[in-house]
Amino acid sequence: DDEINLYGGVIEQYVKNGSEVRIVFSTNGDFYRLGKCRIREALSVAESYGIDQDHVLFLGFRDRKSVV
Repeated sequence: DDEINLYGGVIEQYVKNGSEVRIVFSTNGDFYRLGKCRIREALSVAESYGIDQDHVLFLGFRDRKSVV
């Protein structure tokens, strides 16, 4: 969700100016078993910006805890 939180306004401006915007997620939020929910949320937000679902790609790498 960082890309939407940090760049949501930028994404919105690119869409408004006619750019073809694509969003790529390397993980799908499944560390806490929320993957399906996170995917639905991401697609919903993309749609609210006017980005077609075909322009949202989930690479499916699994989430894991950071080792410190």
